[in-house]
Amino acid sequence: MFEALTAPQDLRPADKGDVTAEQLQAETLKLVPPIASDTFRLELAKKLIQRTTPSDERELLGKFIKEDDPRNLGAQFVLYQYDKTPDAEKDGFEKYFIQCSSQAMCRVLGIVAEEKAIGRVTAPRAGQPKADPDLPFHLGQQLWSAAFVEPCLAGVESLEKQGQILVLAGTIPVDSTRAMLLQALNRCWNDGAKGPQTLGLAKPDVIGDPCLPVVLKSLLKSNGPTSSDSKEQREKQEKIADQWRKVLEDLIDLWCERFLATALARKQQAERNGGDLEAGRPLIPLRIKLRSPDNVVARYQAFWSRDIKAKLPGVKLGPMQVDYVRIEEKADPRMVLAYYRRQAQVKRGDERSVKNEKGTWLDGFFVVPQTTRKRSVDVRITVADKKAEYTPGEPVDLVTEILVIEMNDPGEE
Repeated sequence: MFEALTAPQDLRPADKGDVTAEQLQAETLKLVPPIASDTFRLELAKKLIQRTTPSDERELLGKFIKEDDPRNLGAQFVLYQYDKTPDAEKDGFEKYFIQCSSQAMCRVLGIVAEEKAIGRVTAPRAGQPKADPDLPFHLGQQLWSAAFVEPCLAGVESLEKQGQILVLAGTIPVDSTRAMLLQALNRCWNDGAKGPQTLGLAKPDVIGDPCLPVVLKSLLKSNGPTSSDSKEQREKQEKIADQWRKVLEDLIDLWCERFLATALARKQQAERNGGDLEAGRPLIPLRIKLRSPDNVVARYQAFWSRDIKAKLPGVKLGPMQVDYVRIEEKADPRMVLAYYRRQAQVKRGDERSVKNEKGTWLDGFFVVPQTTRKRSVDVRITVADKKAEYTPGEPVDLVTEILVIEMNDPGEE
């Protein structure tokens, strides 16, 4: 069938048979799209980018492998790397890669997210195989390889022109990709003055690597104003740093929302199944001591289990542990703040107001002793009722959200 599609003249010479080479190719092209395998599509893409392939044939045969279909990922990456592929097509490929990688991350980690937010990988058409329950792992296996995005990351110099590649890299949970992403963001640091939040690293429709906050904190630690800068330069660098902190805060907000929704959904499911909550309890101890563990209303934990690793052969998943906890209690904000200030190992400069809330964000970040791992500890302490009157020293209804992320140091890869 491949030969009938790409070299019909070899099967139907001009002086033989009732069916012409053109007719054979046209009929084959009708049959192939619904049934072609990933490998068939990949080989077709390789054939199409050969110099000997006429441009009109490249356009004719390439239509179905440019469509949004998980089986086209490998083929599309070949076309994406082809220097004659129009920029508009490359832009479309990047968006689909991001959508597929987001879908994979969402399903692999069991994140609750609205379909309209993350998009859906195209459902099979009539005549195509039924949806594969292991599709998210298949997507991850293809997209989360170093060969897929890292060659593109090496040439990134601009947020404005190459931002989607950075967003795609931010969905890949592989240490070498995380390291290259950090290097690329370092090169683009000064673009932050234009507003890096336009990148899309913290958009609801992008379900990225949960360890991305560690990469952004590493970026902030290695850049910004220095004592040798002039006053003008310090002001400029501080403005850029504030823009990157805005992206970080938006990302922390987004992950806390996702983890809360996921934890509550799991709890409700467990209750519907007979109230056995033990099955949903985290398997690894929390890396921070809670002040009031009896007041925990939601908890989510993510790590690469053996089952996940077994379904992603060949993917070099970087070590990851993510813990989210939400506590609701009546307490003195000053006491809670003082306790978690010690737990998160924060300095005064690492305390900020929570946007749109009455509260404090503790932004902790440090090397785990005797390891090459980095730990990010974010604690957000807010008053439950923003309109409530608060008397210093008196208990008030508080919400404390804690997000702890641990991974290998992205600067050491």
